[in-house]
Amino acid sequence: MEEKSDRTEFYVGLFVFFGLVLLGALILAFGGIGNLFRKTYELSVKFDNVQSLREGAPVIRGGLSIGYVATVPTLVGFDKVQVPLAIYEEFKIPSGAQFKIDTAGLMGDTFVSVMPPEVAAETPGDVAPGDVLSGTTSTGFGELSDETIVVLRKIQKGLDDLNHSLAKV
Repeated sequence: MEEKSDRTEFYVGLFVFFGLVLLGALILAFGGIGNLFRKTYELSVKFDNVQSLREGAPVIRGGLSIGYVATVPTLVGFDKVQVPLAIYEEFKIPSGAQFKIDTAGLMGDTFVSVMPPEVAAETPGDVAPGDVLSGTTSTGFGELSDETIVVLRKIQKGLDDLNHSLAKV
């Protein structure tokens, strides 16, 4: 009887052990922790406005994550913010590529988007590790609402003028 109990305890222990190993593997796979062990090279991009970009935010090219923001962006001079990027070694960025800060969804999660060059670069090749490049910022909801207010005021003025003209008739 005791031999059967020992065998049952062994199988239960084995089941629990493999369950914990599987749980750990799933945490590494879906938690993004596995990316910490990938080799990277560093680039820096200067932007006018980083729109609350945070350390660890993804760098996206064609919908695929090719890296992340390596450290907290720093102010350079009075009007530029330098963002250090860690790009996974297997991804090369062509010279002349455009870097842009975008937002995803309504919550406004920010990320760095890498777009291919619009025209072929004069010097073909890839961006070298350690390069400092320039980037642009997409129009955020704040800027969009400011522009909307300006347009609505112009429409209101036009309607007031039309109403005034019709009142004279």
